[in-house]
Amino acid sequence: MSNVTSATTKVNKPFRPIAWIKGFTLAACGVIAIAIGWVATTQVMAARELTKYKNDLKSQGIPIDNASVEKTLDERTNPEGSETFRSIVKLARWGSSLASVDSIPIVGAGLATNGASDSIINWKEWPSDAVPERFVSDYLTEMEPMFVLLEQLAKMPKPVRIDLQVDGLNTLFYQLQESRNVMNVLSLEARYAIFKKDKTRALRAIRSMTSVNEALDSPGFIVWELQLLAYQGILLSIIQESMAFEFWDQPDIAALKELIENARSRSIPWKEVMECERAIVMATLDSHEGLAWDSEVYAMVPKLPSAKLKLMRHYGDLIEAGSLPLEKRRERFSEVSQETNSLINLWDGSAILAGLILPQTSAIIDVTVRHTDSLRFAYLACALREYKLAKDKWPADLDELSSLGVPRDVLASLERGPFGYQVEADKAWLWSYDIRNNREPKIGNRPTDSTTSQYQSVLSFE
Repeated sequence: MSNVTSATTKVNKPFRPIAWIKGFTLAACGVIAIAIGWVATTQVMAARELTKYKNDLKSQGIPIDNASVEKTLDERTNPEGSETFRSIVKLARWGSSLASVDSIPIVGAGLATNGASDSIINWKEWPSDAVPERFVSDYLTEMEPMFVLLEQLAKMPKPVRIDLQVDGLNTLFYQLQESRNVMNVLSLEARYAIFKKDKTRALRAIRSMTSVNEALDSPGFIVWELQLLAYQGILLSIIQESMAFEFWDQPDIAALKELIENARSRSIPWKEVMECERAIVMATLDSHEGLAWDSEVYAMVPKLPSAKLKLMRHYGDLIEAGSLPLEKRRERFSEVSQETNSLINLWDGSAILAGLILPQTSAIIDVTVRHTDSLRFAYLACALREYKLAKDKWPADLDELSSLGVPRDVLASLERGPFGYQVEADKAWLWSYDIRNNREPKIGNRPTDSTTSQYQSVLSFE
């Protein structure tokens, strides 16, 4: 009898791709459903928080949209001088259309040649190869009605409500931009008056330039503040250049120093400016019109509540950082940017929106630092000329200016060390840092004619 051994044979089940696909699909759908649910939940929560954020600002009277920015500007300005300022801008625009304007310095493209200085202030006599002097004289005579209106503006309450319709980040600053024509005409008037040794006329032009700045001195937008700094820069350059030779008497210099001191006491109203900037960003994000620039990119980016909330919080951090002293603000702005970069991402569009609309705070700080240095340099130029008038000699070093009550802080730039100063015989030189090599000025190593352009400011006194 034979033994029969039965072996158990393992039978493989056939592969069923349809069932596998169904399982994978169900799992994927589950993951997607969870993801969608998470996104929806986070966006609902972000939307609620964003609404609360806006309501909190609104309850404090802080602008949150186009209409509230308009209301804020109305409250900060005076309508009385609006028509006068509008007429001044129109006259300056009319002056830029005169036939001879293209050949005139500052307001046109006219310049001296053959090595003569482009600054009319420095001319000993009118260069033969420059535009005929009568062109300039006749042009400024034509602009006299504008000068008369500027004298009227000086007596009106300021700042003035200029023509401006707030439209989010697409807001156009036509009148602000055209006011540059006014400053150019006044710059030419002041420089020509100094060339003609007419102090009364020069002071009128300088005071009118100050009046324009005061008329526009209404905290609103970054571009607005930068324009004001540029206008002050034009004025400061005229003042410091006119100190290079004997022109002003002591009372005149005292008045100009006071003007500079007033400008030194004013800092950018960062909180008010950034509140308006945040409001127009909100208005832009809440609208469907997009940006005047990069409109195609902007249209494709989702404007989810989480992205809006991140950007609004970023502005809040910038406002807080702006309360710090200028020398500490740069570091804090950098920290705020790093903190924001760690939060923004692509999926909710916050990274792209940040790149499109957030301000470049480092550039703003750079401009502010340069302007602070320009104010100090111009004040120092006035003090040196005042010392020379009082003692008939130049100080051996800048420390001697303390006898005139010169503040210690004006003796050095904000970030790059002391201003350079040197006396040789009956001449003196004052200079600031070397912007090409980014190094501090070296006392006793004044710039030469071939290296002057490498410095922020260089002034030689006679």
